[in-house]
Amino acid sequence: MNFVIIPAGGIGRRMGQEALPKQFAQLGGTPLIMRVLRQFDDFSDIDSIIVGAPPDYSDALREMARGCGIKKLAAVIQGGATRQETVYKCLSIAKMRAGAFKSDIVMIHDAARPFVTQEIINENLRSAEEHGTAVTAVKVKDATFKSRDGSIAGEIVPREGLYLAQTPQTFRFSLIFEAHENAITQGIKNALDDASLVQAIGFPVRMVGGSSFNFKVTTPDDMALAQAIADILPKIPESDLTAFTNEGR
Repeated sequence: MNFVIIPAGGIGRRMGQEALPKQFAQLGGTPLIMRVLRQFDDFSDIDSIIVGAPPDYSDALREMARGCGIKKLAAVIQGGATRQETVYKCLSIAKMRAGAFKSDIVMIHDAARPFVTQEIINENLRSAEEHGTAVTAVKVKDATFKSRDGSIAGEIVPREGLYLAQTPQTFRFSLIFEAHENAITQGIKNALDDASLVQAIGFPVRMVGGSSFNFKVTTPDDMALAQAIADILPKIPESDLTAFTNEGR
């Protein structure tokens, strides 16, 4: 089976929205997280979706999913104090309730990346099935430099060989579960990235190409851009969207 885990337990303080977590904000008339769920729900090779929700939002998320016709939502649980804890709780639910086996594939995707393409999902599954791992990534295109104090520009970092990690990040179930168990044993509590936990147990992580569209909605500026994309997306042929995929290669 192929599972999808959506860690959506955060409240998005950088968005400046105190009343509503950002993943429930309207994007082109649809809650942002419902756009994410729909992308995976419509993909034929995805069997089951598990969401880690913010406190007190589990029932609302289930109701939204029913209203949007999401069919593959297997469980909605309350997320943890950190993204890492939320993912681990979802993995545990997959193991207990859905009977995840060692060879099953788990795809982990940010709740605030609403424009993941079918091609990216497919490439993740293909890599994880063949190699056990996949991390979506795009090449760094802009000049990058260090700064010690955030006000004075320091040395330029050569961008050759630098990549920006995106999601999905996809793994064989046994591997990602072991990686999270190891993190707990080692006292790692706030990893921002699942691929780094897999690397920590000595397993290489394969990269697949991401997309400029597959950005994370984090700030009000991101939301404004996402709104603009949502408005024009129905007018863009799928073949043109594919041209923005595989930028990490």
